[in-house]
Amino acid sequence: MRELFKMTRRLVCATATGADFNFAAHRRILINLDQQKSQFWSWHVRFEATQSQQYTKREGVVVQAKRQDHGAVGESNLRTMSAQDERTWSVLAHLSMFVNLVTGFLGPVAALIIYLVYKDRSRKVAFHALQSMFYQIGWLVILAVGWTVTTLLLVVVIGFVLIPVMVIVSVMPFVHAGYAAYRVSNGDDYRYPFAADMVESR
Repeated sequence: MRELFKMTRRLVCATATGADFNFAAHRRILINLDQQKSQFWSWHVRFEATQSQQYTKREGVVVQAKRQDHGAVGESNLRTMSAQDERTWSVLAHLSMFVNLVTGFLGPVAALIIYLVYKDRSRKVAFHALQSMFYQIGWLVILAVGWTVTTLLLVVVIGFVLIPVMVIVSVMPFVHAGYAAYRVSNGDDYRYPFAADMVESR
């Protein structure tokens, strides 16, 4: 800009005094100024692009760090369940069998609720809750069929003979579930026949 101002002043003075004005020299100055202007804008564009890339990288690092922090927090939340809590809820999953004494059939639902609540926090609780649910469903089907057959056979003498048998059979799953809860409370990973295999095959 300073060179352009000087050149303009010389041109005005030359015009006013009638002196010679070196247009070729000043034309070279203008070309040089234009080139410097182009170089300046080219440098400015590159600078802005570099700043934008650095900002994007910084933002990416911040976002990645935040994701890692959230992941660490999530993993710490998954590990907040203590061994004692795992044992307690595993025992309760087996004791959900006794809900059937009051409701008739909601024991598996109670075990399923325990599974859904703790499946992401403890594999142990999830395993015991699922095998308890499958075990109870199996026994509910067996008892439903058994009592239905017994009722139909009451028209003959054999039906009365089956009643005490079905009473004993009906008590068996509750005794078994109580025994499983006792074993789990002592730290054993008790497995129901067939039900545990069904859980592991999922």
